[in-house]
Amino acid sequence: MIKQVLRDLNLDPKKLPPGSLVGKISRLKDQLMGVDDLATQAQNPYEKTLAKIYTAYQKLLEVNLACDFGDLIFRCVRLFETHPAILSGYQKLWQQILIDEYQDTNHAQYRWAGLLAAGH
Repeated sequence: MIKQVLRDLNLDPKKLPPGSLVGKISRLKDQLMGVDDLATQAQNPYEKTLAKIYTAYQKLLEVNLACDFGDLIFRCVRLFETHPAILSGYQKLWQQILIDEYQDTNHAQYRWAGLLAAGH
């Protein structure tokens, strides 16, 4: 999909390697930075271009009724933060949550687990 986005935006994949862009977008999602956040915070030409790519990528995912792994966590965090009743329902499902070593180093997963665990 990133290759398609680069074609759609008429950007050179040699200057902006798709694999690198996938990694950058994944890290943005791990930091819970959405397309609007990046667009407003972009300060240099590269960040502005990345914001355009990220925006187009998210639109392409939506058109295809798809999401990537980062979206799974990102969307859950946003859902829980904006709908307390839904969060409460999930908090009531579990009194204990086992966290492996990754969720305490990944901001999005840490936030997601923290929201779930906050009920107990």
